Amino acid sequence: MRAEVARMRVEVARICAEVARICAEVARIRAEVARMRLEVARKRVEVARMWPEVARI
Repeated sequence: MRAEVARMRVEVARICAEVARICAEVARIRAEVARMRLEVARKRVEVARMWPEVARI
């Protein structure tokens, strides 16, 4: 019985580690997406600043 419980605990620990790894990956991807959005916002500001010059041409 004890061996079975120990095996189950090891299995649960393994699953928890896997879930934690996936969560870390998701967090990394979210951070990357946030960075990209910031970059897009910067480009929009850049284009907005340039727009009057472009409109004159």
